Amino acid sequence: MIPVSAKTMKELDSMAASKGLSTAFLMENAGRAVADKSLEVSAQDKGKTFLIFCGKGNNGGDGLACARILKEKGSRVAVYLVDKEWEFAGLAHANLRLYRDAGGHADEINPPDTARMNEVLKEGLVIDAIFGTGFQGSVGGIHKNIIELLNSSNLPILSVDVPSGLNATTGEVKPVAIKAKWTVTFALPKKGFYINEGPSHVGEIRIVNIGFPPELIDKAIEYEKTHV
Repeated sequence: MIPVSAKTMKELDSMAASKGLSTAFLMENAGRAVADKSLEVSAQDKGKTFLIFCGKGNNGGDGLACARILKEKGSRVAVYLVDKEWEFAGLAHANLRLYRDAGGHADEINPPDTARMNEVLKEGLVIDAIFGTGFQGSVGGIHKNIIELLNSSNLPILSVDVPSGLNATTGEVKPVAIKAKWTVTFALPKKGFYINEGPSHVGEIRIVNIGFPPELIDKAIEYEKTHV
């Protein structure tokens, strides 16, 4: 299983859609995989709170699916929206609604919330669902502030698919990225995990197939070899 680029992961998603495999189905499986790993690493601390930081995109949707699943399992969950709630659309919005329908509460973070976040970040497991594999460029604004706060909190962090701020293809960080203790990544490992600043940010990597047929995984690997 070779590491692949963000471009190849986008191609895999396109191939899955052409086969009728819904993004909602994949997102539900992604949320369950992250919930399972979160419970596994917290097995010795039954009262642990899961602090889930969600962005407005599909990575945030994965985090919100995870939040709902953890809550349904009886876990203590706190969700923080790193983007404005009105910006959540598509499956991210749908999963926010499902989480609330299950009795969950989500707080929108408004800058400057440094004092409140320092109080929040005293205990628990942080689940990072801010940016996903498609992230490129530089981290700024509230996203930079939150990532810096999470990294300085000394709490363990589990990242969804890729540590937020890390370029999944190049392993570059501009200027900050989550320093995860664990990364639950989907379908295939990402090139950026193993080069440049990637190794110092990903922690322990767990690769989970969230429902892609094996033949599509093979096609994605071939695409990586021939097109990237």
